[in-house]
Amino acid sequence: MFKRVTKPGMAGHDSATDDGAPHVTPLPVYYAVFGALLVLTVITVGVSLLGLPPVESFVVAMLVASVKAAVVALWFMHLISEKRFYSFILLSTVFFMGLFFVLTLVDLSSRDETAIEESHEYWMRYSHERPADQPLLTKPTPAPESATQGDGDAKPAETTPAP
Repeated sequence: MFKRVTKPGMAGHDSATDDGAPHVTPLPVYYAVFGALLVLTVITVGVSLLGLPPVESFVVAMLVASVKAAVVALWFMHLISEKRFYSFILLSTVFFMGLFFVLTLVDLSSRDETAIEESHEYWMRYSHERPADQPLLTKPTPAPESATQGDGDAKPAETTPAP
């Protein structure tokens, strides 16, 4: 039924299996894959409606998405019948992409703690310079022009509470 068509100069550059025969996936397999993807989509929507805490919801969603991606890659991209090298390339790409995501999440999760620590250190360093009767949030008021003119002795600017 299927005749293999070869062109001159294409030796070794085909997308067939190692034995050189073309791979043909039966139609019931595609229906099963479609059904599996529908079930996994329903699971994803169901998990989002459960109201799980964000971490658990994220983990379940990523697991379901990973299974769906694997199903699509294996059957629709025909990796199940290709040489193992192509699967290795795909998996190494997914691994490094996941590594970059994890490193980014670690960076983002540590930013709040760092900002809190820095603000605490700033407060401890400079809080003793504030007079006791001065409000915490103040902004300097500009010095009057008459204070800067004259014999060069400018008065220090007074501070008023921030609005």
